[in-house]
Amino acid sequence: MIGLLISILFLTFSGEKNSKLDIYLGEKFSEYYKYQYEIVSLPSYVKSIDDVRISISSDRELKVNYGYAYVPIDIKQSGENISQTVITLKINLFDEVLVANRKINRGDVLSDKDFSVLEKEITHLRSGVIKDISEIKNHQAAMNIPEGAVLQNKMVAVLPDVNSGDKIFAYSEIGTVTVTFPVSARESGCIGETIRVVRDDRLTFKALIVDLNKVKIIE
Repeated sequence: MIGLLISILFLTFSGEKNSKLDIYLGEKFSEYYKYQYEIVSLPSYVKSIDDVRISISSDRELKVNYGYAYVPIDIKQSGENISQTVITLKINLFDEVLVANRKINRGDVLSDKDFSVLEKEITHLRSGVIKDISEIKNHQAAMNIPEGAVLQNKMVAVLPDVNSGDKIFAYSEIGTVTVTFPVSARESGCIGETIRVVRDDRLTFKALIVDLNKVKIIE
C-alpha cells in the first residue's frame, strides 16, 4: 500500500469542503484504505457545516451503524449556552482485504493461492475482515465460501490438532499409577481443548488434548 488514499464525496448544504470534519474523519477512519462520506442531515437551525458556531465534540464518541456515521458536535448558542447534537453522514468504508479466487468448501485447508488482496467496500460486513494472508496459516474454512467473497473472521477456523476418527493414546492418573490405552477421537479439537474419545471396548471418556497424539482422561 502506498500511503493512505482518501477519496471523499462532499455533498454538504453549502457545497464547501470542511477541513475540521475531514481531519476528524481521517483520524477516526485511519485503519481503512479509504472512505467516502455524504452529509445527509444537519440540525434544522444550521445551514452549513461551516457555521462558525459548530465545533466537533471531544468528549463524545463517533458512532457508526449500518452505513451511517453520527458525528457529535457542540453548537454555541446565545451567551454561554452550548447545545449538543450530531451530524448524520452516509459513509462508505473501503479496505484491501482477502477475496476468494474460487469456491471454497467447508473444511478445506486454506492456502494463499485461494485468495487475492483487493480493494473492496466493506461498510456493511458485520464480521471482522481478514487483510493479511498470514492470518489464514493453519486455518480451514468454517463454512462454504463463494468465489469473490470477502474473507471474514467468521468464515475460518484453526486447523484442529486432533481430528475426529484419529487413533491416539489416552492416559489416566490414579494416585501414583498412570494407565495408558489407545482410543479413537469422537470429536476434533486443538491442544488445551476437551473432546470425547472412545476406547476399543466402546467406553466413552471426556479427555483433554495434551499434544498431537495424546489426551488426558478427565471424566
